[in-house]
Amino acid sequence: MAGSRILIVEDEAVVAWDLEDVLTREGHHICGCAPNYETALLLAEANRPDLVLVDLRLANGTSGLATASEIYHRFGIRSLFLSGNIDARTEQAATEDCRPIGFLEKPFEIGLFRKLIETMR
Repeated sequence: MAGSRILIVEDEAVVAWDLEDVLTREGHHICGCAPNYETALLLAEANRPDLVLVDLRLANGTSGLATASEIYHRFGIRSLFLSGNIDARTEQAATEDCRPIGFLEKPFEIGLFRKLIETMR
């Protein structure tokens, strides 16, 4: 779904910049990059993205799962989770709580990303 408005929730600035670059080249609009729960909620409320791209493990004790859950329950916006290590228990909890579009292992291939966001239609 080209032209999607995407909020990136990633605590590693270099990774966030890289994601922003790749997604912008794919024709998407990045409506913000948030390093933590609080900033993500503010940006989600202000920009109402179509999708939130969320790292499962954020710095300073904040959880990508909690962030995605709150955004989903407050605003009805679904997430696509990114992680270097997605375990079955976390995937199950996320699926039950916030109906994510899917899960991508870092580093991910853009073709798989395209397929997952096509499910948003």
